Amino acid sequence: TICSITLSSGEVLEGAKYISSTHPYQTFKLLEKTPLIKNAYISRLNLIPNTYGTFSVYLIMKNNSFEYLNKNLYLYRGDNAWANFPTGDFDPEVVLVSCQASSENSKYSNVINISCPIELSVFDKWLDTKCDKRGHDYEELKKHIASKITDYVCERVPNIKNNIENIFTTTPLSYRNYTSTKDGSAYGIHKNSNSPLLSIIPVRTKISNLYLTGQNLNVHGAIGVTMTATITCQDVLNDKNLIKKIGNA
Repeated sequence: TICSITLSSGEVLEGAKYISSTHPYQTFKLLEKTPLIKNAYISRLNLIPNTYGTFSVYLIMKNNSFEYLNKNLYLYRGDNAWANFPTGDFDPEVVLVSCQASSENSKYSNVINISCPIELSVFDKWLDTKCDKRGHDYEELKKHIASKITDYVCERVPNIKNNIENIFTTTPLSYRNYTSTKDGSAYGIHKNSNSPLLSIIPVRTKISNLYLTGQNLNVHGAIGVTMTATITCQDVLNDKNLIKKIGNA
């Protein structure tokens, strides 16, 4: 069993049961050596491919300048909804645009989030670096990609370009560092519909009071994470009827 968790600050947390939502490989790497978790198993988790990451652009809008859109916009170049982000000149193939309503006036949006799939290989040069210590070239590359994505969206969504006050960006490296997501993946472990059992990981581990949850285990995406969380709760509570109870609530 796990007796306690020691944070990087030195603080010790104790509990009866522990749940980890990070990538299983990262979770098991945090543990002290134990014969219950074989090195071969950890290596296999490390070798399973992960889904692509995203390049995110956050447009900070001028006050009361852009009306809130209560919907997401999916913009495609051409008719291929499954196109990837090219690694060449960074012309976006597909982007997701979502808005955040202002807390002061919900009629308007003060932040527009633009997400675009991108391969981690674009940032190979900075794989071993930390946030805010990646240098001028990294910042210039981010500006270039952000400019391409923003121009693409502004051509298709009116009233954005002239009302931008500031721009912030994140890359797969940002997600990797801030959320401990392996490879900065957007959807966790890559699922194979032809061999689903190769990428499905159980919520219960061989350590009796350690449970897993999150997008890496069963089905990814918002609904997949919700389903997995329910399965984890069912195991933690030892209640096989939990799903029926939720359905009847």
